[in-house]
Amino acid sequence: MLRTVTKYPVTIAKLSSFIVKIGLIVFAVWTHSLTMLSLLAIAGMLALNAHFIVFETTEDHSWINVWDLFFSIVLLLLSTVLLIVRS
Repeated sequence: MLRTVTKYPVTIAKLSSFIVKIGLIVFAVWTHSLTMLSLLAIAGMLALNAHFIVFETTEDHSWINVWDLFFSIVLLLLSTVLLIVRS
């Protein structure tokens, strides 16, 4: 049975979400303040929510969708580990 494939374009919102998450991960590595790490943990949780708001459907298998989800999870895990290590 043939299945139709819908192409979802890469929008400015998707691209900016992706770039912001990479920036936050880089920022996490260089941060030494516990307050900033707490804010980073909140940003990681918001990143996962933003991922599912920005992307139309889970059937969108474009490269940016997969990498954005990956970086959302990495951001959340990294900020959690950094919070545990620093406290």
